[in-house]
Amino acid sequence: MTYRNIISALLFAAVTCVARPQSAVMTLGEARMLMRDNNPTLQLARGEQQVARNERQALLSSWFPTLSVSGGYAWMSNPVEVRQSLSRVTEPLQNVVADILPNDVIIGQLLGQIGGRSLSFPLVPQSVMTVDATLMWPVFTGGRRLFVGRLGRELESGAEVARNAVDAELQLRLVESYYAVTLAGHVCEVRRRSVAALERHLRSARRMLSEGVIGATELLMVEVAAENAHTELLAAENNLQTTQAALRGVLCVDTTDIAPITPMFVVDSLPTSEFFRGRAESNFVVQGLMHGVAAADLRLRMSRGGYAPTVALVGKQTLYSRGLNRHLVPRTIIGVGVSWTLFDGLRRERDISSARMATINSRLAHSGALERTKVSIDRLLSELHNAEARIRSGRRAVALNRRVLKNRQREWEQGVVTIDLVADAEVALVAAQVGVLTAFYAYDVALMGLLAMCGCPELFYDFAARAVDTPLEVTPE
Repeated sequence: MTYRNIISALLFAAVTCVARPQSAVMTLGEARMLMRDNNPTLQLARGEQQVARNERQALLSSWFPTLSVSGGYAWMSNPVEVRQSLSRVTEPLQNVVADILPNDVIIGQLLGQIGGRSLSFPLVPQSVMTVDATLMWPVFTGGRRLFVGRLGRELESGAEVARNAVDAELQLRLVESYYAVTLAGHVCEVRRRSVAALERHLRSARRMLSEGVIGATELLMVEVAAENAHTELLAAENNLQTTQAALRGVLCVDTTDIAPITPMFVVDSLPTSEFFRGRAESNFVVQGLMHGVAAADLRLRMSRGGYAPTVALVGKQTLYSRGLNRHLVPRTIIGVGVSWTLFDGLRRERDISSARMATINSRLAHSGALERTKVSIDRLLSELHNAEARIRSGRRAVALNRRVLKNRQREWEQGVVTIDLVADAEVALVAAQVGVLTAFYAYDVALMGLLAMCGCPELFYDFAARAVDTPLEVTPE
């Protein structure tokens, strides 16, 4: 960028700030930083990325043991006890007594009464309370834990790509709105100069009509051209206000108007078309769908692992117990547990079928997005080249119209042509200048859209920093 263009840009910003005391001078890079700090859409994308990071940490927890503490209190209607009948002891004694004392009655009756009773041994009282710590550590899950970590990484990477996609979309909107304000400001300046020139011609035409040099028709044509110029200026000023509102919406500022000082530009050494076409796989949407395909494939493998058993180390430690004797219930238990679901109502089969269909759909969505990205890249390349051609032809048209205007003014001063031809030349020059400015805007928007489509929007700011071709010379000094 030449010093002349830099000075012109600063003068344009100064004029804008004088016209609007609340305007804030801002470069494109500063606007991008402000957008990233304020825009709620990007903040939401960052939040989704943090959620995905937390989900990955939650999925990785399956590699660690589970430690839980549980407690309970129970009251039973009767205590737990062991009863033993004494008849097993008294019956042999009765036989012995009958052999020794065949006529004995008293001892036999006494042993019979004793044998009808039972002996009770209490084990657990009616009121029981216990607090236990349980440890469970799965050591084999059919390979599902191996896929869980990879699934978490894919989910986190997909969220990061989604945030980058939102950022690229917002940067495209920023470039569109930022340079829309720049374009509207330049167009207003061109329209104002056109109105001033046509007002001068209108005063000259009225004076010449009063002197009888021209007719009423020529004056009427100049008046129509001046009125149209006023209408175009009013439309340009209204468009400037509209673009300012759009830019404030992107930057999420309420009242301050933005005075952009980064000029529109054309890059003289862009990468080749093959470079852009080769970056179709780098498109953020395509990358996100690639992570979606990988995640769907991992879910399919995890679903198939449901047929395998689950083996886990199990341990239990009683921390507090009341009413349970340690000899009755051990305080520490360590073992291995195996769980193998043999039939679950065909749920595993349905899960596998759903996961397989999700994988197929993800692959189809990825291939479709890739083809659409390639078509979009070709379309944006065509728009870029068309805008570049319009800039070249528009600049030639501006130069030719300036020569025509100068010739018309000289011929009018010599009395060869009428004043309405000079007004027509003024109108043609303004149209050519606006055409060049519009072509510059279309070029920059197409370039940013192309870079965002290729997954490298940051290159736009590098191109803007080293651009040497700006539209500031299309307006008259």
